[in-house]
Amino acid sequence: MSTETPGEEPRSSRRDFVSQAAAATTGLFVGSMLAAPAAAEGGGALPPEDPTLKKANQTHRFQLSKLKPQVITNGGSVAISDRDNFPIVKDQLAAVYLLRLVPGGLREPHWHPNCWEVDYVVKGKCRLGVVNPDDTYDEVILEAGDIGFIPMGYAHYIECVGDEECEVTVTFNHDKPQDFGLSTTFAGMPTRTFASTFGVPESSFQGFRKPNHTLYVVNEKKS
Repeated sequence: MSTETPGEEPRSSRRDFVSQAAAATTGLFVGSMLAAPAAAEGGGALPPEDPTLKKANQTHRFQLSKLKPQVITNGGSVAISDRDNFPIVKDQLAAVYLLRLVPGGLREPHWHPNCWEVDYVVKGKCRLGVVNPDDTYDEVILEAGDIGFIPMGYAHYIECVGDEECEVTVTFNHDKPQDFGLSTTFAGMPTRTFASTFGVPESSFQGFRKPNHTLYVVNEKKS
């Protein structure tokens, strides 16, 4: 006995129609995929190999390893890549330094008030020390392939502790990182403030020198 409603198209007919439509659509798709290579082989015009857009007037490449360091001392060197010499990073919250430390070389204790810092060790071994605002500290050894992270404003230092030069790429989330070194602080404040802080007479600082600039890199093995 038929269950079809009078005047309604049989269900089997509808199923056959849907199946045939699906098969036809699939056939057209496969056929077009196969025909595309055939059309190209048959002499159809290919797009030009080279880009047709206008060449950008600034580059995304910077040869940091070939940059002449802006800071050179007997402890090592710092090559600085920021918005001044790598314009594409301007307003992009990025800058990269290449820090090289000789054995015994020390990136003096310092902090960055406007950015955090990521240190990636390319070669050698270094000690990273960080002072946290909750009156704690962390000190770790970083080797090739390791990274260290310093939050914005945290005081820290990097020291080469191996027998070979240590090379570290330092990335900041600012296109012009600010730097306050311990040498800068000492140079910019009265000696009595340090004597009072450490509870010693001012004469204890006899022989100390106050530089007129941030030292950046020093060498504990050399005067």
